[in-house]
Amino acid sequence: MAWARVIYSDVTAYDILRTRGVPLGKRDYEGQLRTRPVKA
Repeated sequence: MAWARVIYSDVTAYDILRTRGVPLGKRDYEGQLRTRPVKA
């Protein structure tokens, strides 16, 4: 349940910044794409 609150807060902050005209894109929200598998 805690992750739901974190995700909700992130999405809400992203939406507020976008409505204020801050130039955010999809990568700013989702983070960097991993192209190689993570080593254990």
